[in-house]
Amino acid sequence: MDDNIAEHTRQHDAKGFFLHRITSQTRLILLLLVIIVTAGPRGVASRPAISGNDTAHHGSRQRHARWIEQGIAHSRDGHAVLIADKRAHIMHLYQNGIRQTDYPVELGMETDAEGGFRPTPIGTFELKYKAYTRYHKALLFKMPGYFEIHGGGTGLGKHGEDWTFGCIALSNSDMDDLFNRLGIEKNGMAVGPEQRRRALLAARLIVVPDAGGASN
Repeated sequence: MDDNIAEHTRQHDAKGFFLHRITSQTRLILLLLVIIVTAGPRGVASRPAISGNDTAHHGSRQRHARWIEQGIAHSRDGHAVLIADKRAHIMHLYQNGIRQTDYPVELGMETDAEGGFRPTPIGTFELKYKAYTRYHKALLFKMPGYFEIHGGGTGLGKHGEDWTFGCIALSNSDMDDLFNRLGIEKNGMAVGPEQRRRALLAARLIVVPDAGGASN
């Protein structure tokens, strides 16, 4: 009887030791897994992750830089190219590959009185018409609809207040200068229809959020 009890006790102790050993090993394995998952692969954990938004932003900047390069190249063929920098509230005029002048601009309201969203659009646009409007003078560019570069601005650029419904506003004197430089007018007087048509066909507008990389 005593021998049976002793043998049962030894078996129980051995089983308990075996279970304890398995439990300890399991805990160690789980601990190691937690450490590996938390630290990540060696040499990778220290790298910041690149989010989808960061990638998209980088892609947009590259695309806008390409527009600017193509626009400046287009101007070398005798065309007029306007590059509007929304951040700086400046519009550059390029002719013959050289930046000729800069105009302070006011832009579309981010929100209007009714809470609507009316920003100046980003993209490349071909000039279609010129007009004389309540905002002095205007150049009309085609998108799905039309939007304008027109007068009536303060000439203060980013120090003024954005107030248009998506258009680009210059001061009246800057609009006069632009019409002359584009060859739409000469010394404030209208040129002939054929000369005016050529001037309109040759002009292009590029609007980007930030033209900091534009070449001089």
